[in-house]
Amino acid sequence: MERTVVKRDGSVERFRTQQIINAIFEIIKGMDVEDDYELVFKIIKELDLKVPERVTTEELDVLVLKAIEHLIPKHPVYDTLATLQLLKLINKRIDRKFKLFSDYLKFNIESGYLKPELADFNLAKIEKAIDYKNDNLLDYFGLTTLRDRYLAKDTEQEVIEKPQWFFMRVAMGIGNNEQEIISIYSKISRLEYLHSTPTLFNSGTNVSQYSSCYVNVVDDSLEGITNKLTETAFLAKFAGGVGTDVSRVRATGSHIKSLNAKSSGVIPFIKVFDTMVNSIQQGGRRRSSQVISMQPWHYDIEAFIELRETTGNAYFRTPSLNTKLWMPDELMKRIKKDEPVYLFDPGECPELVTAIGEDFSEKYNARIQLAKKAKTKRKFDSSKKRNS
Repeated sequence: MERTVVKRDGSVERFRTQQIINAIFEIIKGMDVEDDYELVFKIIKELDLKVPERVTTEELDVLVLKAIEHLIPKHPVYDTLATLQLLKLINKRIDRKFKLFSDYLKFNIESGYLKPELADFNLAKIEKAIDYKNDNLLDYFGLTTLRDRYLAKDTEQEVIEKPQWFFMRVAMGIGNNEQEIISIYSKISRLEYLHSTPTLFNSGTNVSQYSSCYVNVVDDSLEGITNKLTETAFLAKFAGGVGTDVSRVRATGSHIKSLNAKSSGVIPFIKVFDTMVNSIQQGGRRRSSQVISMQPWHYDIEAFIELRETTGNAYFRTPSLNTKLWMPDELMKRIKKDEPVYLFDPGECPELVTAIGEDFSEKYNARIQLAKKAKTKRKFDSSKKRNS
């Protein structure tokens, strides 16, 4: 059966290989290629296996891209060609909606995505500074990463931001005047340096949160735990990585005076953080990240160390979290000398949580002398726990 192409206006025409050949030659025009006919032949041969009996022009452009992409391992020139084809696809779609950067800017200010203050700059001067030739500095992996994670999208998840518009939007969110904006744009668009992901996500938008990492401490109360869970969720939502210390939270079996009951310890609450982190997509583009830390004299340290294990009870495992230890010198010295390491409940000895250095050593040793029911472990099993 004859293959047909459906054009954007709905009309149908016969699929012509020569039109694809001409389009590919147009893309490679100016490229330093040893044998452009051989290059085009290989693409057409790859494409011929992918074209269905009925295809739209946009689908055909994507199939050409996939054909080129499949050939990238065979020669670096296909990487460049795939980049140019993807740029063509991005630009073609956006040009149907916005002709100029200023059009894109005004539309997204009105829609509430970008800050209204961006319109106060000299947009004509900024528009003139955009250098679309800098697109050629991107390789295919870099451009696909930009498209998938960083370029602005509409409610249908269609890209509405060209790569150079993206760089300029980031610069406008940082710079205080046109001169600063153009200077920042020139450097990042030439890939001399790039800002961190939160800045790239949020600069110029109404969510101007540029920081990458945060640290917080969970207090030993239900209110303190739930407040930090909410705080961490909002930080993660806007692309911040969070480090959370749980050393203050009382240990398993600790007495709860208000309920006259025993505590279930910190591990179940860490599990809640794990579920939250796994649920939140940062700006809808990537999963958030969190590191949970604990001091190694905590009663629950053994269960904490095993949180990242791949075997055992799933209720006591947190695959989406990273874990780390705050290791005091006192404990390192004890381990090195093969001396006992005593574990305590922070609910009973809160002074250990904030102590460091010699101050910690004094308070820790004082607690050892006072403790009548201190849980002790002869030494850490380094073969089992060194990577935890």
